[in-house]
Amino acid sequence: MDVAMRRAILTRWGPFFIPPLYLAFILWLQPADHFGSAPDKAPWLNRAVYDDWDLTALALRGLNASLGRASGRADNPEQISDDEYARSLDEPRPLQPRYYLEYPHATLPLFRLPYWIEPLQDAPAALCDGAYGNIVEHRPRNDPEMALWGHLRQVEQVYLVTFCLCTLLLLAVLRIGYETGSASSGPLVLLVLPATLYFSLNRFDIVPALLTAAGLACLGRRRCLASGVLFGVATAIKIYPAFLAPLVLHYLWLTRRDAGKWLAGYFAALAACFLPPLVYEGWQVVWQPFQFQLTRPPMGLTAYGYLLPESLQENDAAGRLFRLGSVALVVLLLSWRRPPDLTSVLRRAAIAVLVFIAVPVFYSPQWLVWLTPLLVPLAGRRRSLLWLIVALDAVTYVTFPLGGLELPAAMLVYARYAVLAGMIGVLGCAEMRPMCLLSPPRAKCA
Repeated sequence: MDVAMRRAILTRWGPFFIPPLYLAFILWLQPADHFGSAPDKAPWLNRAVYDDWDLTALALRGLNASLGRASGRADNPEQISDDEYARSLDEPRPLQPRYYLEYPHATLPLFRLPYWIEPLQDAPAALCDGAYGNIVEHRPRNDPEMALWGHLRQVEQVYLVTFCLCTLLLLAVLRIGYETGSASSGPLVLLVLPATLYFSLNRFDIVPALLTAAGLACLGRRRCLASGVLFGVATAIKIYPAFLAPLVLHYLWLTRRDAGKWLAGYFAALAACFLPPLVYEGWQVVWQPFQFQLTRPPMGLTAYGYLLPESLQENDAAGRLFRLGSVALVVLLLSWRRPPDLTSVLRRAAIAVLVFIAVPVFYSPQWLVWLTPLLVPLAGRRRSLLWLIVALDAVTYVTFPLGGLELPAAMLVYARYAVLAGMIGVLGCAEMRPMCLLSPPRAKCA
């Protein structure tokens, strides 16, 4: 086997080996019976390899759901001192009527998955109704607490394994390509860059990203009903695939039957995800996680105060109109002309998501994962886009989990928004080519 062939095999299949190796390293580092902001074996790593905080939040919400409790608590439990938390664990107290849930109800089957494998019935009310930050920072004091925290560690490890499998499936979908006979699946190495891999395993955003990619693959093969279902489930978990729906519908609009199948699958999936909690818990409870996201206070390294007036980050009418209106206007403009092919759909969808993640009043670095199903297939055709993806990954990883490396906050903000603007520019220029105005022949759905 010559050098060129070995290099080709490594490029083609090498990325599939990295997520399992990364998972094994995380599992080796993690202590078995407690959490923390840094692994005991290498405290100097801090949160550079894994992050207990967000996974603990998922474990706590999944625990409450597995106990059959109703969500809908209005206030987010505040973190208290560890001494106070330890005393509360020793005090018998009743559970509150409802538990706090900031995630859409469609995520609960995922969060409950480890508890279906091994249920946990005996958990103190102080833990179930408390802040997940206290779980992370509390060190178990006795055997019962060590057993309980050990169970929660196993829950989080089930999440890690699940998200690793989702990452491998996303790699497989992109390797196969979105269209039959597609020769360009994009450089898969972009999926195992440090920040992308970190947030793929340490957040659940890889799940809607995988569903979106699978929906695009079904769309490219004219499996329109299946595509609509996958997009609907992805939207129920994370709202951003909803901004892709107008683009997909316009793409299919030449054949109304195709668009009807996709739309039927999309709304059937949304109904299956939202109707049960609507019936059993009421619309106020179902709406609460979305209201939480829409009314979050200013937080993190955002454009406000650097690139945009600080007044626009307020939760008043002007601020909300700017944030929601800008995204709606961009989606409307992108949907005005019919996308002639799937590549055009990907470009326009990426622009819509880039604008969506640019205007919030808070910064979530895991948004990087949302872009992978859209940008990776395009990066093989445009080297400038490839290097922008690498740059966004580097800026994201330096910002979090490395904590900025003592760089000025303004530098991190300007660097990130420069990359986002560059991506929009590259995608927009490609989309404005005259050839993109031509329409392909109709294709029938299976």
